[in-house]
Order: sequence, then structure tokens, then C-alpha cells
Amino acid sequence: MKLRSQLLTLSLATVLVPWFGWKLVQELEQFLRAGQESALLASATTVAQALPSSVQTKLAFGRSAILPVRQFDEPLIVDGYLDDWPESRSATVFDDASGQASMMLLAGRFRDQTALYMRVRDEVSTGNTSGSTMVNGLAVDQPSRRGIDLYLRSTRGLSHYRISAEAPGPLMITSASEGGGQLAGFWNERDDGYDVELNLPPAARSVDISLGMTTEWRTTDGRVTQRSAGTLAQGRPARWLTPEPPDTALAQWLTTVSPPGSTAWVVDNRGWVVGGSTAKSTVTATQSTWLERAIYRLVAGDDIQARKAADAVQVRFNDEAVTSALGGDGVQYWSQDPVSAVVRNTVAVPVRYEDRILGAVVMEADTDGLLLVTNRALGRLLLITLLFMVILVAGLWFFATRLSRRVQTLSSAVSDAMLQGNAPQDLPLVQDQDELGELARNNARLLRAVTDYTGYLRQLAGRLSHELKTPLAITRSSLDNLAGATLSQDA
Repeated sequence: MKLRSQLLTLSLATVLVPWFGWKLVQELEQFLRAGQESALLASATTVAQALPSSVQTKLAFGRSAILPVRQFDEPLIVDGYLDDWPESRSATVFDDASGQASMMLLAGRFRDQTALYMRVRDEVSTGNTSGSTMVNGLAVDQPSRRGIDLYLRSTRGLSHYRISAEAPGPLMITSASEGGGQLAGFWNERDDGYDVELNLPPAARSVDISLGMTTEWRTTDGRVTQRSAGTLAQGRPARWLTPEPPDTALAQWLTTVSPPGSTAWVVDNRGWVVGGSTAKSTVTATQSTWLERAIYRLVAGDDIQARKAADAVQVRFNDEAVTSALGGDGVQYWSQDPVSAVVRNTVAVPVRYEDRILGAVVMEADTDGLLLVTNRALGRLLLITLLFMVILVAGLWFFATRLSRRVQTLSSAVSDAMLQGNAPQDLPLVQDQDELGELARNNARLLRAVTDYTGYLRQLAGRLSHELKTPLAITRSSLDNLAGATLSQDA
């Protein structure tokens, strides 16, 4: 592998820089979240411990017969439809003993106007039955009696209303009790039951309610069967419900003591909201791109869940955090709005009195700080890393190319100098002060030594011939002299 390829391969190690930066951003995000978790959990714990005594008394003794009342911002439209009721899934539900029928009850109020919404689930009670239908394997004729009995108790006395209709449409219900007046309502049929929406009189602000649905039919074997659900027993009130809107005094107190940018609620031991603060979030929900949301979820990991914000009119909490808090454990979790950049931290802590758990305090803080800080840090990190990688790779490539050319130049010069018949010549790079310059100077010395040795070998033959001819000439002349002289026998 050539030098340039080796250095280019080595430069690929720079991809570790973004990875380390990614881990750094994750650590930063976790550090920021840990700080906010601790602060919000401490605030919720303080609020739970400092609840007014009146609220603690209400949680301990006064919530078993409460019918939560939703506050409407606009006048109620009594049309028999559930669309305009907030938090309709959080309702008071009464079940029949057999479990085959139920009644859902909602209460709402706009100023002096109070309304009830009742959804009855009982397939036998449908008004669309023609002939007979099958229930539990028996043929059932059309119900002889179906509807809702409603009792209102106030300082003016007791009023009883029998609510029933043969077809969908408006209702005008006259009290069966003397002086009870009339109620306006609407009846809607469904495949599995019916819906009733009623508009109560203005005096109903201080009224107790008891109601129940009843369905009675006769089977083909002559037996009369009845289903009922509600607070009635044998058609008479057995338990009373007191409509109660959110506690405004508690809401003002929570608004005062809650940290800025957070919203707090106090719930009873069944999850119903007793009161909630009116503090508005200081975070402006900005629309984020899908890329920003995807990047943040990758940075945050599985700790951030995509959840919608709590409804403007929160009536009941039944999520895992409140359930755990009512079990005695303080819980927190993070969530992100699916369409905005707002990140929410929700905590729930129990409200204790001695060894009892009376309810819980739920606190939610909206923040886009984590998302903004993380996105900015990640964006800067990616930009800096990208620039760093481009500059580093380009620098390594330039350095490798220059180094390769210098080595090739030196190699070509040494090769030319070693050719037969070429006289020694000055090599390039001998003036450089780096390792290649030192290599060039060493090669120059080596080439000079080789040249000198080659010249010596070329002169060696002449010198040897001269050195051999001299003694031979002396010997020959001596022999010639001896050959011309008369010598004795001994000589």
C-alpha cells in the first residue's frame, strides 16, 4: 500500500471524533434533565407537605360522594352528543351487578347552567328492537320499561324525574314530584344503548343527585328480568352525589406556590382532580422539523416518550405516574409533544397523613430548553466535526502527496546517479533539515564513496602492472649480466 493510501486510511480514524461528540451531547442532555427532575420533584414534595389543612380534610373525608363537575368556557349545547364534553373518557361509571349493563355519568357547568350527560350501555334497552332479540340464549321481547330515574335534593325539597323516550329527539321532562318543574334534554339512540343530555335548573348549583338506569323486559318463558345501574336501590335513592367543580381557592394557592413555567394539580385517592393551578407555561410551542424530533429522540434514547399535553380541563389522572404515587411511590417521566419542540417533565408524589395516602400532587413543567440546547450543541458539534474532518483529511492528503513526491524525486536522483558512466552529482533535498534531507545527505555520501571505490578499482590494474614489471626487469637484467660473465664452478 502506498504512503498516500496509508495516510488516507489512517485519517478515517477521525470518524471517532463525532462518536465521542455524540456521547458528550447525550451526557449533557442527561445532566440537564437530571437537574430539572430533581428541582421539580423537590417542588412537588414541598407542595404535598404544605397543602392547606382544609384540602387535607377534604381528601381524607369528603371525596367518596363527589361528582366532578367540568367547567365550560362556552354555553352548553344540549344536543345529545358527547363531542363538546372535555375529558369524556374520565367519567363516573356505574355497572349492573351482572356486568352486562352500565351507565356513564358526566357533569358540566357554565356559569349558572348545569348539565348532565348519561350514556347507558345495554343492548336490550335499544329502541330499535323489532319483534324479539336473543339475550343469554333466550328470546327477548321489546323492553316494557327502560329509562333513567333522576332524583334532585336541595333545600327546596326532593324532586323525581322519570326520563324515557320512544325515539331520538328533544325532551321536556316534568317532575313526578309536586313543584319540581321541568327539565330540558335530548335523547339519542345507539346500537348498544342510548345517550341522554339534560339541562338542570339554575338552582342545581347546590343540589345533590341520585340516579339510576333501569331496563325491564319479559322473556319468552314468561319471566320478568331487570337490569339496573346507578345509586338507586329498589327505585329509591341509596346514595347521593354532590356535584363539585374544581376548588378555586386551591387553584389560586397552587398558582402561587408552583414554580414558574409549571402546572400543578391535586388529585384524590381515585385520581379525580380536586384543583389545579392556572399557571401558564413560559415556553412557546414552536413547530420543529421531523429531523429535529428524530435527532432529539436519538439523543434522549427511550426515556422520552411521545405524548400529547394534558387537556386544558383536566378532570382525572389515570396514568402510571399517578397510579404509582397513589401506591406510595414518587414517580417522574419525560414526554415530548409529537408536533412541537416542547419537552415535558411530569412528577407525581403522594400526599400522606400519618400512615394514610390521601391523594397525590401532580406537577408538570414544559421546557424546550433541553431540546434547544441539545439541538444547538449537536448542530455545532456536527458542523465543527465536519469541518475538522475535511481539513484534517485534506491536510493529510496534501502532506502525503508532498512527501510522496519528495521521496520519488530522491529515488529518481539516486537511480540516475547509479547508472553506469554517470558522474556523481548533487542530490536534491540535501539542504532540507528533516529526515528526507538527512536521507539525501547519507545517500550522497554513499554515492561518493561508491564512486571513489570504483575509480580506485579502475586504477588498480595499471598500478599492479607497474609493480610487477619492475622486479621482473631487474631480475632479467641480472640474468643477462650473469649470462655474459665467466663464472667459476662453484658460482
